[in-house]
Amino acid sequence: MKELILVTFYWIHLIATVIWIGGIIFILFIAIPSSKQVLGMVVVHFYRGLALAPRITRTASATKKATLQKLSINLVKVNLGLGLLVLSLSGIISVLF
Repeated sequence: MKELILVTFYWIHLIATVIWIGGIIFILFIAIPSSKQVLGMVVVHFYRGLALAPRITRTASATKKATLQKLSINLVKVNLGLGLLVLSLSGIISVLF
């Protein structure tokens, strides 16, 4: 009976260790790199919405407005690129780990 209890506790300890180390690996290789990309995308999104869009609306000059609108479109392209990068990294990480 003692051996069964000891084996059970040892098994629980091993499962907890695997979960703990797996969590660390997940945080280190998936969550942190992804959050840096997702964070970059959020910054671009809020810059476009809170800073760039009001400037485009207030601008009277057609040339300046066109330049700001082009910048806005380019930032959307940057967000698309970052999103594709995150997707690619997720695929790579899921294959390697």
